[in-house]
Amino acid sequence: MAISLFKPTLRRKDMDNVLSCMVGDLIGPGKYSHEFISALAHYLQSAGGVALASYYSSLLLSLDILKLEPGDKVIISPLSPSIYLDVLEAKKLKPLFIDVDPDSAVIATDELHNNYLKQAKAVLLHYTLGFVPNLAEIRECGIPIIEDISQGLGAQWEDVNCGGIGDVTVVSLDQNNIITTGSGGVVLVKNKHDYRFLKRVLEMSPEYSLLPDINAAIGLAQLKQISVFLDTRKEIASFFSKALMRSKHSTLVQKNSACNVYYSFPVMVSQSMMEVRKFAKKQHIETHAAFNESVITRYDEIYNTYPNAKTLLLRCVLFPLYPSLGKKNVEEISKVLAVLP
Repeated sequence: MAISLFKPTLRRKDMDNVLSCMVGDLIGPGKYSHEFISALAHYLQSAGGVALASYYSSLLLSLDILKLEPGDKVIISPLSPSIYLDVLEAKKLKPLFIDVDPDSAVIATDELHNNYLKQAKAVLLHYTLGFVPNLAEIRECGIPIIEDISQGLGAQWEDVNCGGIGDVTVVSLDQNNIITTGSGGVVLVKNKHDYRFLKRVLEMSPEYSLLPDINAAIGLAQLKQISVFLDTRKEIASFFSKALMRSKHSTLVQKNSACNVYYSFPVMVSQSMMEVRKFAKKQHIETHAAFNESVITRYDEIYNTYPNAKTLLLRCVLFPLYPSLGKKNVEEISKVLAVLP
């Protein structure tokens, strides 16, 4: 059996809350949803928030909270999830693209000073593959920040958890993220004024369906173990990095004083991505082109305009890295990384 690229970290004893929901016939939004949001808000030092039934809805709500007007422009990375374009289009907002740092895949903040970016009314900031951009330079722009920490939950900037720095925080709960409830998303806000506004938006907008308790219970169980999970990811990444150093390939690198999260293990192939993936498949290891579902794949104009993002699209491959990987699989993947063609 192949080693899967992603796998939720769920243990049997973590399912007690889920069973309680089922036995009590209370599977809709309620107690566990409130507990989950409260715990996540405490972890990120936020004023409060809401868990919704979809990531898409969470992104829409985050833009509503900033009170952006049709035609306003929002800075995004070409390596952001392609769903960003759908959300911006739904709100009649326009994307402003900024190229990425070639070594870490996050937005290149030295380009924020370009005149055309001064038109932006917000930044929709994606912590790509768990890496952290220079948040000091982003905050200096003086425009609202939406932090999407779906792949970077647990990352830190100057000893502050990412997700507690901007104005609004979004977390996808879909199956391939740091914490998963199967599907859904969370929206958190930094101050009480925005939290009151968030609740008013929910009351007036029936389009925002809340996350059921049975899903929230799964997320709550994982959140309680987040520190252990992150430490395990870091330990596994250390083994993989040492193994990869024996090959002709490299991995992405966190810059500045931030502490990234190991969402997966990215390999920057020196030549052929197809050859590397074919070799891994023969060794029963599932891989994936890191940015095949990102914004840059939507339009040729974006693909041809941002060279660093284009290089990462063509060369970056994800290998499995998650807490439940197990010692045997970690050793097997390490052996393969050391001899990649």
